[in-house]
This record gives sequence, structure tokens and C-alpha cells, in this order.
Amino acid sequence: MELTFNDRLVFFQLYPERGNIITLRLIKDIRDKVDFAAEEIDKYKIKVHTDGRVTWDKNLDVEMGFAVDLTNSELEFLKDRIRELDNSKSIPFPLLSLCEKINKESSEDIKDDG
Repeated sequence: MELTFNDRLVFFQLYPERGNIITLRLIKDIRDKVDFAAEEIDKYKIKVHTDGRVTWDKNLDVEMGFAVDLTNSELEFLKDRIRELDNSKSIPFPLLSLCEKINKESSEDIKDDG
């Protein structure tokens, strides 16, 4: 799946605060794939402010595409999480594009969990 810079900034909002061991393991594995590396944080001058805002150097050319290979289990977890948020009318507007992107992903396009 191709993620934008902004997708990666808001991705964490999909994660529940708590879960069972399997859920937390899936979240950790997804975070390892999606989160910004230390080099990217330095390169883009990404900062998290005390009020929760995230800023970066807007003068820099942010790479528009970032390829992420999710397993079937990871994709199904994310789709289930989106359904849960949708059913409770809890999807914040900044997540709309990311949620649509995840829901369009086909399990056939995803690598096997094996």
C-alpha cells in the first residue's frame, strides 16, 4: 500500500489504547512499518508540541509515496478497527482518506502471513 506523508502522521489514531496480546503485537508490527525513522524525523524536522500538534518543515519536499507491505492479519485488523470506529461514529475527519485507502486494499494484494 502507498502511504502519503500525512497518512503516516495520522496513522497512530487508528490504534486502540488497549487490547489483548495479539492485538498489541499487530499494532507493534504495523508501527514498525509505518512510523517515521529517526533519520526522517531529523530530515523533515518533525516536532510534536505539548498541545499535541505535529509540525514539520513545510519548505522541504516531503516524499509523497511510502510503500508499506502489510500482512493479511495486519490488514484485517485495520479493517476491523475502521469498522469499529465507523460503527461508533468515531472516525476523525483527518483519517478519512487513510481509512478509505485501507478499505480498498484487497487481501489478494497483500503478502501471505506465512
